[in-house]
Amino acid sequence: MELWPNFFIVGAMRSGTTTLHAYLKNQPDVYMPDEKEPVYFSTLPSIFSGRQLTKEEYLTLFDNVKNEKAIGEASIQYLRDPLSHKRIFEKLPQAKIIIILRNPVFRAFSQYLAIWSIKKISISEEIRKDAKRMDENDLENDNPLAYGLYYNQIKRYLNKFGSNQVRIF
Repeated sequence: MELWPNFFIVGAMRSGTTTLHAYLKNQPDVYMPDEKEPVYFSTLPSIFSGRQLTKEEYLTLFDNVKNEKAIGEASIQYLRDPLSHKRIFEKLPQAKIIIILRNPVFRAFSQYLAIWSIKKISISEEIRKDAKRMDENDLENDNPLAYGLYYNQIKRYLNKFGSNQVRIF
């Protein structure tokens, strides 16, 4: 028998999804796989692994479920991916969706700091470059400023799942 999650954490990058994943993982009636960000339902390549899990690989994440009532997974990419909501709904129309947001300015700055810590780039130059891309309507590609444009991202989930199945924090 295939066992699929019954809830998803689809929050914004750098908004606390990793912390929520860790807290829920320690709750007795909740099952969260060890792997965060499986991005199975995303049409975008994983920003972490660069690959897409197969159905079989994805389902093995839930092999250790015992009798937990809530079975979840967390992938931030599901919020910005323009098709994840449809793919989740097609397979799991009763799933609950948890969306975690953060002030878009603080979220973007946190992401720029994370990028800077690796690449040692000029944060102001990166912001100018990303703002120019936004002027050119390049909103879906890897752009820290565009990640904070939450309206359409949230609207997709509310329209598909309804307000009874979506919670925004």
